[in-house]
Amino acid sequence: MTPSLSLGFPFVRVKRAKDWALSLSLLFLASCGGGGGGGDPAAIQASSLRPYTGPLDLAARQHFLFRTQWGASPEDLQELERIGLDAWIDRMLAFQEPARLEEKALKELGDEDFPSQSGLVRYWLYRMLRNPNGFQEVLTYFWHDHFATSQSVLKRSSRYFFLKHLQLLRKGGAGNLRQFLKRVAKDPAMLLWLDGVSNTRLKPNENFGREFLELFTLGADRGYTQKDIEEISRAFTGYRLRYDSLSGQSFVTFDEKRFDSGIKEIFGVQGPFDMDSAIDLTIDRRGVAEWICARLFSYFCYPNPPGGLVAELAQYLRKHNYDLRPLLKLLFRSEAFFSPRARKGRVRSPLEQAIWFIRTTGLEIPLEELDDALSALGNRPTMPPHVGGWPEGEAWVSSLGLLERGNLINELCTDRYYQNRLGLNLAPILPPRGRRSAEAVLDRILMLLRVEPDPQERQLYLDFLGQRIWLEGKKLMRKRDAFDGEDPQQVDERVRGLLFLVSQHPSAWLK
Repeated sequence: MTPSLSLGFPFVRVKRAKDWALSLSLLFLASCGGGGGGGDPAAIQASSLRPYTGPLDLAARQHFLFRTQWGASPEDLQELERIGLDAWIDRMLAFQEPARLEEKALKELGDEDFPSQSGLVRYWLYRMLRNPNGFQEVLTYFWHDHFATSQSVLKRSSRYFFLKHLQLLRKGGAGNLRQFLKRVAKDPAMLLWLDGVSNTRLKPNENFGREFLELFTLGADRGYTQKDIEEISRAFTGYRLRYDSLSGQSFVTFDEKRFDSGIKEIFGVQGPFDMDSAIDLTIDRRGVAEWICARLFSYFCYPNPPGGLVAELAQYLRKHNYDLRPLLKLLFRSEAFFSPRARKGRVRSPLEQAIWFIRTTGLEIPLEELDDALSALGNRPTMPPHVGGWPEGEAWVSSLGLLERGNLINELCTDRYYQNRLGLNLAPILPPRGRRSAEAVLDRILMLLRVEPDPQERQLYLDFLGQRIWLEGKKLMRKRDAFDGEDPQQVDERVRGLLFLVSQHPSAWLK
């Protein structure tokens, strides 16, 4: 059976899924063109870390907010314009949050000591939606993808490890990289995920050692050998999983008897390395700074940055003793971040798409339903598919995936019961009363979702607003009926339908 959209709007017609996927793929490819030759001013700007001095117009503000917090409400756009880029970045990197945000998020767990899988997902989704500083959760997600660890290996007694893991990523993600790597390496969730608790002096396990070099610090085949993997794995021995019968919880400890205290040779250097000293050696002797800088830049700006730019970022990170905040400030303030190449569209993941729509429009569904939808789409936070992390870009484009995303956006547009309970409505995204013509409402929606339709598409949107559509039995009825932006029923029915239609435009799937 061909999958279809479970529309709350019986009047909506969409393209066939395969045509839709093709349209998005073509748009994505068109938006990802080359950066130009070496003498091209656009190419020079794309490689420049000089401070951006261009206009902080609507396009620049949306680009900044869509990349750093996945969505932008009208209030966000106005506040960024009011205080300016420097003040916003300083506030964004301060990681201050409302006093009770974490307390309220923890309630989604039920029992903080024995959370369920869905409780952990809801906890994080709550923070993604409610944290005024969306960047804090976006950066946490970046590190969650980089250190791709899944709660799937945890049992009831150890699932609380993942709460601590998320809190570690959130707290340390903009701190000192050297200390951050050491804490992640010793994190109980990581030690279970990559078999660190099974890595002993008598029976070494190379799983974590391999991924530490290949994925977390250097990149595949960049400055290490199989012998280095074996030797660094010896330095990572000694941790074990234990169980407390009184509390019913598992915990991880360091056991000297399981640790290999012998001399190791890593990167040609001999010594009795343990985990901390082996991580220090890796940072000091190999291109960890280059790998991390390239990953951060690729996620927030554009993929495959020039080698010279990566080297400049790495030098800056080393100059600041591996503190990440100065690096992030340099990055988000740079010409490269605001360059035409960086502004070219990139396909959102399903999670990014959902958070973008919710934070931009203010329309929500219950967290349980959001969790179910993201699970169906293969992008359930806390459960990446493998240690390599989540798919990227066009890898998310498929006929079924686009239809499932449409179903999710449809739920967000039509769950009036839940939204009324929370006091959520369309007023914040509409023009002021007395100025709600069909054209003004459409322009407002197009602006917020950053969609630029062609003239024919624009007229179709206006035609949709200017007609009454209903069902008589199984027959779809239509009648021209001028849009009245002061009529609450018309606004509720037609603007919700318009939101869905505009959000399905291929350009709305790009960040």
